[in-house]
Amino acid sequence: MKNIALLLFSFLSLNASAVRKPAHIFIIRHAEELSGTAWTLSPEGVSRANALGDYFSKLTLEIGGIFAPIPDEKSGRSFETCEPLARSLNQKVQLLYRRNDTVGFAEELRKNIEQGKSVVVCWTHRNIPDIVKALGVNSTPVWDSNVFDEVWDITFQLMPNLSIYKQEFDEKVEV
Repeated sequence: MKNIALLLFSFLSLNASAVRKPAHIFIIRHAEELSGTAWTLSPEGVSRANALGDYFSKLTLEIGGIFAPIPDEKSGRSFETCEPLARSLNQKVQLLYRRNDTVGFAEELRKNIEQGKSVVVCWTHRNIPDIVKALGVNSTPVWDSNVFDEVWDITFQLMPNLSIYKQEFDEKVEV
């Protein structure tokens, strides 16, 4: 009888984890910069940053955190880009890692995944592929330096899976 109860408990536990929604890591690049400055978004960049709240509010899942690299003398655009989103979700942007500490940051993201939290990450395009690789995605594309309207969505169930969307979200490309 004890073995049957243990078997039933194991089956129910496995079933519950199978139906649990996967954690998402949404990765975006900072918005467009004002020419000649490392710190200021252009008017187009400000519009893009303000539009992020509308997009993420339409999702059917809760965003458990918003991350950007610690601003430095070279750039603060990632923070500027996700700050309106954080305000719209009544959260604060978490500035925990420098932009080149992709492995350490990936470990932080893993903690959120283990807790089933979906998060938004706004980073510099050169470092995004390194973060994605550190999360275990095998074939990681390079983020084109002229692209500001993609959202990379990494879901975690058995293996990490990367999907790429345009910010307008009418086109979906599986990677």
